[in-house]
Amino acid sequence: MTAPTALNLDDQRTRIGRAFAIARSLQQAGKWRQAEQLYLRILSIEPKHLAALFGLGTLRAQHGESNAAARVFAAAARAAPQSAPAQVGVGVALARLNRPAEAIACYETALALDPRQPDVHLNAGTALETLGRVGEAISHYQKALALRPDYAEAYNNLGNALYSLGRCDEALRQFERAVAINPALVSALHNLGILLALRKRPQDAMARFTQAVALICRRPS
Repeated sequence: MTAPTALNLDDQRTRIGRAFAIARSLQQAGKWRQAEQLYLRILSIEPKHLAALFGLGTLRAQHGESNAAARVFAAAARAAPQSAPAQVGVGVALARLNRPAEAIACYETALALDPRQPDVHLNAGTALETLGRVGEAISHYQKALALRPDYAEAYNNLGNALYSLGRCDEALRQFERAVAINPALVSALHNLGILLALRKRPQDAMARFTQAVALICRRPS
């Protein structure tokens, strides 16, 4: 059998590159089954094509196929053990499968590779809270906010964690910060309303609940 020449390899890389660009366009256009088939064709030729693995894993995660997504991202992690995004992909898929302990291990690996990832700190905190490890969750939320001070979701999650520990005054401040940054964050409005009601501020609480309901009603059905 004749060994492939450099020219043949270049041609193959060019074809794979073009196929990947088409697959990405199909995915962005919502034609996910066609994109899936093209990703699979690329991977049949080049099983360790990292971008195709990420594309396929993301596509399957977006369509609720969490088991399949976890397998694809795990293949990406094996292909590129030093890839933080691959570890994050596995973690997100495992979290959706209600496997928080395994998800945390993936997030910790990703953060060891690249600690400047506020979204990963948020995900790790959420998974830790699921396991009742609230103190560790708070640490991750604080790290997320140190990296991204305008992260409304992190303030909201931090507020929830503090509230679960009975630290209501601190929780109230976090919810207020979340709403100040993102007035359309329904969960923060709801949480703030609850704490205002507990603080015997019914009018303020009702105003927040009303805002939250209005936002929900405006969502497309």
